[in-house]
Amino acid sequence: WLLLDEYDRPIHEAYIRSKQQGEDIGRAGSYYDEMASFMRGFLGEALKGNDFLFRSVITGILRVAKEDIFSGVNNLGVYGVLDDRFARRFGFTQAEVDELLRERGLEHRAELIRAWYDGYRFGEDEPARVYNPWSVISYLGHPSDNPKAYWVNTGGLDLLQRLARKNKPQDREAMRTLLAGGGIEKDVSDSMPLRELEDWKSVLYSMLLTSGYVTPVSMRDGILGRFVKLRVPNTEVRKVFQRLTASWFYDTPANELLAALREGRPEEFARRLDVFARASLSYFDIQPSEPEWVYHMLLLGILSHVVDEYRVRSNRESGDGRPDILLIPADRNLPGVIMEFKQTEARDELEQAAKQALAQIQAKNYGAEFADHPPKGVLQLGIGFCGKQTHVCHRWVRREDQP
Repeated sequence: WLLLDEYDRPIHEAYIRSKQQGEDIGRAGSYYDEMASFMRGFLGEALKGNDFLFRSVITGILRVAKEDIFSGVNNLGVYGVLDDRFARRFGFTQAEVDELLRERGLEHRAELIRAWYDGYRFGEDEPARVYNPWSVISYLGHPSDNPKAYWVNTGGLDLLQRLARKNKPQDREAMRTLLAGGGIEKDVSDSMPLRELEDWKSVLYSMLLTSGYVTPVSMRDGILGRFVKLRVPNTEVRKVFQRLTASWFYDTPANELLAALREGRPEEFARRLDVFARASLSYFDIQPSEPEWVYHMLLLGILSHVVDEYRVRSNRESGDGRPDILLIPADRNLPGVIMEFKQTEARDELEQAAKQALAQIQAKNYGAEFADHPPKGVLQLGIGFCGKQTHVCHRWVRREDQP
């Protein structure tokens, strides 16, 4: 048996890398072309030239069209979120969740779990409504009255962020509708030519669908694939969705804040962040149970604008822990950035919270990610916040000071 998860992830990463380096991805010898060629040979040998293979299950976000990734493979069945077969196998059904809750004596949390992790609809003629299995399992491991968005850290978003950054005015209105709980109808497909991705109509909505940010409500035949009415499935995804859209409604302040980061001006970044937070955070309704999450999502949404220049990493291991945000520059002449957040309930403790966040960056060696390919400097930012108020402490680590 061969089980392969996210087969298309290396191809997406290669696409982003080639774009960052200004390569023509249609050119033979580009990083993207080399990765597509490698995956073609790798999967061909594993699936066709393997005499010991009995069966294989392969998962991915997109069917990568026009690359012949699976050329020559026989008896390949493809099943997506719009297909009926296996629809109930993509997540937990209501009966399965009820059984899990009974086993743990958590039946009283059923409505809470449903609001946060239910709502996905797979299939067309016999649609199945399912829960996000990863999030349900994660919650049952640490049950509380304040669920978390576990799903956000399970995969990379660089490609989706790149597409989101190229949004049009009509896309912004569609995003507002989705965030408000409404539905939109779009022509979508689950098979897209990656070399032509950014010129492809409705690619953003197709990616949102196959990535799990939206779920189909109803569908009919379309030009590209199917006209599908889409909505955000639940509370967890709605919060994660803000990561992609946070800066769309505030372009100028967001651009000024990003410019301060690129140019290594931490004092200007601190000033711009404070202004931005005061102007924007009421839109996202800071709640006492999750204030750090709101700031985290707000900044990740803003940082979707720099995916051509930086690899944006959220809660990924580096050194002896998981920094909140890492910005790894494609060009070593740009500064690397580490951000750590600390929340306080007292305004007079803002500076102390920021200092603690900065000290944590150094104590846990979060800069280890930059050791192999150090940029000209790494800007460490400890960010304290209380409601809409912020305070930033910073430290520069120059290339010659890095281990």
